[in-house]
Amino acid sequence: MQEADANLFVMYASIPFHMIDFSKANTVKSIMDEFHVNRDLAYTRIEDIRTKTFFEQQRRRQQYHPVFSPFSLDKCCDETKRIMGQLSRQTGVKYF
Repeated sequence: MQEADANLFVMYASIPFHMIDFSKANTVKSIMDEFHVNRDLAYTRIEDIRTKTFFEQQRRRQQYHPVFSPFSLDKCCDETKRIMGQLSRQTGVKYF
């Protein structure tokens, strides 16, 4: 477990996310040259970022799907019904 943690630390410390320039195409070779790391470490870090980005996008897509249901005064409290009735009388528009 400690060795796995140490390997993760090496990967994150050697190639910090905030230091990667995402405005240009990053390849294994460009990461190797920029951060002076070996091929395996550069590839592993790129895959780590790709995986985390993919799952974050999936999570956001699932999180922001509001479920809309049609408005019904039957489900509203008495005060809301009273206000909607008053609004209906003032505007002449039937809300229910």
